[in-house]
Amino acid sequence: SFGDGQIPAYVETMRNLFGVQIDAEYTNTNFNTPGGTMRGLVHKTAIKASEVGRNVLDESGDKPDVTFIMSQWNDFRQNFNEVYERITDGKILSVELIPHALEFVRAAKSRTPLVSLATGNMLCAARKKMEQLGVSGYLDFNIGGFADDTEGNQRADIIEAAIRHTSERYGKDFDGRVFYFGDTDTDIMGAQQANKKLSGVRVYSVFVETGHSVERYPEKVKASADFRFKDLSEPDR
Repeated sequence: SFGDGQIPAYVETMRNLFGVQIDAEYTNTNFNTPGGTMRGLVHKTAIKASEVGRNVLDESGDKPDVTFIMSQWNDFRQNFNEVYERITDGKILSVELIPHALEFVRAAKSRTPLVSLATGNMLCAARKKMEQLGVSGYLDFNIGGFADDTEGNQRADIIEAAIRHTSERYGKDFDGRVFYFGDTDTDIMGAQQANKKLSGVRVYSVFVETGHSVERYPEKVKASADFRFKDLSEPDR
């Protein structure tokens, strides 16, 4: 399916750069795994690809050179952005907000300018989705964390990137407290891992029980978060 446009853009980009022939169903399954990142998907595809261009084979001549493919991340990012903008131009994306999200983000923005995203999506896709949903005006994309600007494949790497951008941009006005809202186990673990790795920063995980992925997780996963929100209907608390 077209979805938010990232899957067909990914399939075309992998074919353009590396000659990788991979179907959209495989990409959809792996990218939409909760907590998945675009860079992680590139790595996974490179390992499993059965058909690639001769220029990206390893020394054996019959397996993808994963290290080489990952070293071309900047080329991938540029090509993906161009393809994504072309194929989504004028299209309505298949995206939706969880209940009360717009009111919650609006209330958060009234308290602090430090409101953004930390997501496995590419920046161009995240921005377009938020624009369509009417949320982009409340987000500072300059302090977000996206698949574009990290060398890592994990959610913690993306959260760290967002914190780095925030610290660089706001300096002393950033008190080091971060509240990361999510609805997957990867969101919770990513916040916890980032919290352990970073000094002078406290990352709090907030599990939102009305999220799109929440039904997949047992009680023990939800209980491991620092905070649990039944929903986002009380933005002032």
